[in-house]
Amino acid sequence: MSEAKMIDEEERLAQLPQVQVLRVDISPNPTHISDELNLEVDFTVSKTVRNGHWEVQYLLLLYIIFLHSTLYLSLTRSVAQLGSTDMKDYSRGENHFQFSVGKAALMEIDCE
Repeated sequence: MSEAKMIDEEERLAQLPQVQVLRVDISPNPTHISDELNLEVDFTVSKTVRNGHWEVQYLLLLYIIFLHSTLYLSLTRSVAQLGSTDMKDYSRGENHFQFSVGKAALMEIDCE
C-alpha cells in the first residue's frame, strides 16, 4: 500500500467512533455450549453512532498437541454467527445492549 493510501486510511479510521467495552455479563454462567446464551454489555462510544448494531459470533479454537517421540500440533477454528442486535442510535458516552440466543441456535455450531 502506498504511503498516501496509508495516510488516507489512517484519517478514515480516526473519524470512526472509538468503542470501549466496560462490562460483559454472560448468563447462565457457568453453562454448557448447547444451552441458551444471554449477554448484557455496557460500553462507551466517543461520538454518536447512527443505526449501529452489534454482531455476535461464537469463536471456538481447539489446539491438540501430542508429545511422544514427535510433536504434533493441530488447530481447529470455527466461527458461528449467533445473530445481531436491532439497529439503533447510540449516543456519545455510556450505552448498553442485551442479546439472547436460544438453545437450538447454539447446537448448530460445527467445527471445520
